[in-house]
Amino acid sequence: LKAVAMLSMREELSVREELVGFALGRLAPETYAVLTQGQAAMRKLQLNFLGTEGLLLGLLAAETSAASQALGEQGVDYATAEPLIRDWLANHTVPPTDIPAEIPFTPRTNRVLELAAKQAQRQGESQITPQHLLRGILQEGESGGGLAMHVLQTCGVDCDRLQQQLTS
Repeated sequence: LKAVAMLSMREELSVREELVGFALGRLAPETYAVLTQGQAAMRKLQLNFLGTEGLLLGLLAAETSAASQALGEQGVDYATAEPLIRDWLANHTVPPTDIPAEIPFTPRTNRVLELAAKQAQRQGESQITPQHLLRGILQEGESGGGLAMHVLQTCGVDCDRLQQQLTS
């Protein structure tokens, strides 16, 4: 599956459906908010892509979600993750005028979203939740990483315990 998903910026942030291997229309409202908050975080960092680190920042910004709370229980919050990401990606920043109106997802982010959609489907759920996104990040991280996984490892997160928290 080759997925192309873009986020668009208008008066307010919104997710626009493109040719993707899963339906963005299946996103729970709080998951939709995670994506728009992730996009806002990437714009703030002056980055022109939405990687797994953007998903993680979006999850952390949505403080009321079970995914954010599970991360918080392990000592990860937005104030901890954002400076790490900013420092690690400092060489990839672009002037604000070079950030497109529609910030593309990285291939790894597309993969995380596909994994999240499969998680929801396996659980018989009609909507993709923030917990599914975080589980997608963890599952993708098993195959070598992504910056979100690097943040979690740097912060000392017990990924097995986190996975258990998300399934209970």
